[in-house]
Amino acid sequence: MNKLIIYAADIGSIKKKNFGWARLEYGSDDITSDTCIKSFAQHIREDISKRFSVSLGFECPLFLDLPEDPIELTSARTGEGSRSWSAGAGLGALATGLTEVLWVLNEIRQRTETLITPTFSIAELNDGKANLLIWEAFVTSKSKGDSHTADAEIAVLEFANRMKFSRFSTDVSVENPYSLVGAALLKSGITKDVGILSQQCLVIKA
Repeated sequence: MNKLIIYAADIGSIKKKNFGWARLEYGSDDITSDTCIKSFAQHIREDISKRFSVSLGFECPLFLDLPEDPIELTSARTGEGSRSWSAGAGLGALATGLTEVLWVLNEIRQRTETLITPTFSIAELNDGKANLLIWEAFVTSKSKGDSHTADAEIAVLEFANRMKFSRFSTDVSVENPYSLVGAALLKSGITKDVGILSQQCLVIKA
């Protein structure tokens, strides 16, 4: 694997300055953070263009379950605990993330000449079969910081810690995934593989 750059974004209103992101070069202690979504996308583009491997986390629900029993349609995903995606905060993050995640992916796709090969598999990133790993950050209430950038920093540090100890089983899962970020990847043109709609990404809890 090439040099790994870890990103995470705490999704929130741009107008209200509730968006924060962080960047960490794996193996380094130097974290960059900011609240500007444009600079977030720019840094990602630059790192991909430098042929770095990029790990990109968003703190919002990136996939849902489609159970056979309609009564279970808004049930929590396995592993969410009391912070269900269908509760107030989860719904707000999901709705905001639908637009912000797609905006970021559009910016990356349209302004990066390097071929982008996305994956939800850490093994594919490690093996060099992909250069963009997308995952869901899940900063629990007990781990939250005092700002949106702080939450993003907590997420990238948790990812780096799991890289160090090779602990990459997902913390949240479903039986029949519908990938919201997969739909965003298709819409942005980063991938044309419709099978991605039925794949869930990693969820990393901090």
